[in-house]
Amino acid sequence: MKIKRSVYIFLLAFVIMLVVVSGCLFKQTVDYKWENRELILQNDSLRGVVIELTRKLDTTKTAATGIILKTAN
Repeated sequence: MKIKRSVYIFLLAFVIMLVVVSGCLFKQTVDYKWENRELILQNDSLRGVVIELTRKLDTTKTAATGIILKTAN
């Protein structure tokens, strides 16, 4: 069974369209990251602060629990 030439042309056009669309989306992503670089860095810094504060809170709770247990015995 022979596939018509128009099917090949359609497939080629479809692949080209996918490449163009993905390129445009990639460019938008790069532009967004470049424009919002400062906000992204602030967000990363805030995440780091939250992680550090959570660690300190956990160690404080652990230490407080240890002191309570020692005084109870």
